[in-house]
Amino acid sequence: MNNYNEGEYTFKAINHSQRPYFVVLAFKDLLGACSDTPGHVHRVDPGVEEKMCEVKSLKGSSPFSSYGYRYFTSNPSARIDPEFPYLIPVKDGFPVQTLSMSNISALVSRGTPANWYCIGFKTNDGDTICSSRGGIVVESSESEIGKDLWFNRDDNFISILHDDGTIARYSGFEINQVFPKIGERVIASQPLGIVSPAKSNTISHFSLTVYRSTIDGSEMNCVLTKFCVLSIKPEILLPNNKYVAHHFSEVITKEMSRKMKKKFLGE
Repeated sequence: MNNYNEGEYTFKAINHSQRPYFVVLAFKDLLGACSDTPGHVHRVDPGVEEKMCEVKSLKGSSPFSSYGYRYFTSNPSARIDPEFPYLIPVKDGFPVQTLSMSNISALVSRGTPANWYCIGFKTNDGDTICSSRGGIVVESSESEIGKDLWFNRDDNFISILHDDGTIARYSGFEINQVFPKIGERVIASQPLGIVSPAKSNTISHFSLTVYRSTIDGSEMNCVLTKFCVLSIKPEILLPNNKYVAHHFSEVITKEMSRKMKKKFLGE
């Protein structure tokens, strides 16, 4: 916060990390004029100084009694397309069986989200986990776990921030077999790592959850993801069913810039 003139304040956010964050400002007893919409979520990218708002008092005194902020690794105001096509996250042409994944919130004394949704995939030892959708890697098993992520497991994982502000968490990688690093942009269908081998009395599998934070940070909002099965028109995968992954180029390039798309298609 900078106070250049009496009664005038400029709020900025500086991101020194390798991943984007989402920041929300809140003022108590706001009496002055604020350029920001209350509750507006600001995305702050790595290495960027983001001007969030200006607050001015008409009388030249402090226009508020206090202020606070919250930050998130996903966008709590993300606009979600319920028909967005996700790729089945194994190599193109590979068969896979879906699994029903239970919520583990009871183990950590948290309330279960009303819209909990997580899908599991039965695999073979050594299979490759691929990205269902492109984005920026914001967390991995080697990084500090996000404050708004309370459903962690012991499995190695990777979290990818999508362009719409949601996050996909892939969990179940072999030790030291997560490929991309924090801050790296990946594309849909890109290999993310090798699935962990089966442990005693278990099967080899991994899970995928897509979610966004809630504005109060109390829980997460899960996304009911739909996947491309026989065409680019997505559908809900049913548990305990067998599917084959099809990585359609139209889906892979859907969120690419024109330059990235030309490079991918070799134009």
